Amino acid sequence: MKRFKDILITLAFLVILAIGFICFAAWAFNSPAVDLGDLNLIREGMSKSEIERILGAPDEETAAHNDSGFHWRYKHPLKWYALRIDFTENGEVIRYIHDD
Repeated sequence: MKRFKDILITLAFLVILAIGFICFAAWAFNSPAVDLGDLNLIREGMSKSEIERILGAPDEETAAHNDSGFHWRYKHPLKWYALRIDFTENGEVIRYIHDD
């Protein structure tokens, strides 16, 4: 009887642990790439230095494929969403997309 009780307690613990992990994963994967308050501060025409002051250094910088300029990406390994900011060749924000 004691063995059955121990197995039942272990199973209950594992179920609680699995539910906790699933909840954490759902929250982490569906949360924004950057703080939404910071995201709301971004405007077209801002400079690279203004963006860096708000969001910090980008995780990735790449050249634009079809026009002059470049992109900054902010992402997190545990998050589904990413933020891409497109700049002109002069370093001014053209647009930003959150949800790549």
